[in-house]
Parts: sequence; C-alpha cells; structure tokens
Amino acid sequence: MNGRRGSSPVRTRDPPEIEVERSWVHSGEGFEAQLVCIVHSEPPADVLWYRDTLRLDTTERRSMEVRGSRHTLIIRKVQASDFGNYSCVADNSLGKMRQYLQLSGKPNQVVFRSEPIGRYKDSYNITWAVNSYTPIEEFKLYFRKLFDQNQPNPPQQHHAKRPTRRSSGRTVWHSVQALPVVPIQPFLPVAYSKKKQTALKAENEVRA
Repeated sequence: MNGRRGSSPVRTRDPPEIEVERSWVHSGEGFEAQLVCIVHSEPPADVLWYRDTLRLDTTERRSMEVRGSRHTLIIRKVQASDFGNYSCVADNSLGKMRQYLQLSGKPNQVVFRSEPIGRYKDSYNITWAVNSYTPIEEFKLYFRKLFDQNQPNPPQQHHAKRPTRRSSGRTVWHSVQALPVVPIQPFLPVAYSKKKQTALKAENEVRA
C-alpha cells in the first residue's frame, strides 16, 4: 500500500507589531517630510495616521503610501504648523498597537568630527557637523573636566559673548567667546587643561 506525505505552511496569527523607521524626523518649511511605520500583522491590519488625537486624511499636501509592510505618511511643502507629534495605529482582529513619531524643524544632533585626544596640552580644535534646513543661529558649547567617575561634576553651559570664569567647587569653569556659525571653532581652555568632556547644541529659528 502506497501512502503520500505532504506538508503545508502554518500561518501564525498575531496582533500587530510596529517599528518606526525614525522616531524623530527632521524637515524644513517648503520641503517634503516622510514618516514611516513598518507594520507586521497576521491577519493584515488597518493602519491609520494621527496628528496628536486628530485622525489624518489625504489632502493636497498630505498622502499615505503603502508598500508591503511599509506605511508612509508623506507631507509635501511642509509648513510650520505641520511640526509636532504624530502616531500610526495598526488594528486587526487580535489587537491594536500605536507608535509615536515627531516631525521637527530643529537641527539634527551635532556630530563631533574631532579626534578625542588633542595634540597640544593648552589648545584643542573642536570640529563638528550638523544638518539644518534653516540657518543655524547659535551653537551652545558645554565642557567640563573629567574627574574620577565616583566624583561627577555637572556640565556647565557656555555661550557668553565675552570670556568668563567662575569657581564651582573644586574646579573652575571657563566660557568661550561667542561661537560663530562655522563648521570649525578653536577652543582654548586653561593652559593646565587635563581631560575634558564636551557637548554641543545647535539652535535655529525653529522652536518645534
């Protein structure tokens, strides 16, 4: 007696799962912005987009695109009123999931290009890069000496127009001169400078 054996794939049934391509999306007025949610769901989920609590529909400047599991909210000719918080919601018979995204006109995070260790003991050239759709108005530099990790010292913000100096506990904080909006800015700390930790923030005219 001959018998036949066969197999068939088993399809699991799961509530939706969402991954966001970028939770923080940078754009500028007059440009295009794309907010992307990757949705995994079986059975397939219905996906809706929201701005805060307002459900979004297609308009002349706004459309929703679906390619496989990739769901994209496209905003054309971005206006200042478009900046803010968005979410995508996926819903099937087994459950619902929501993920959040933010559309912002603020600059991207500053990336330091300098080597972590300088060549000279009394000067250090800080090089950085930042992306912004609108002109940068100001850079804010933070720096502090590095002590034993068991004795942390809070970072101090410096963006004064004139050099200043003040004592804070066992260390002396120094400000730098006004930071021009250029990609390279010389930074001259005290002559006996040891290891320092730095951070930099860029600001443009956008506040959202």
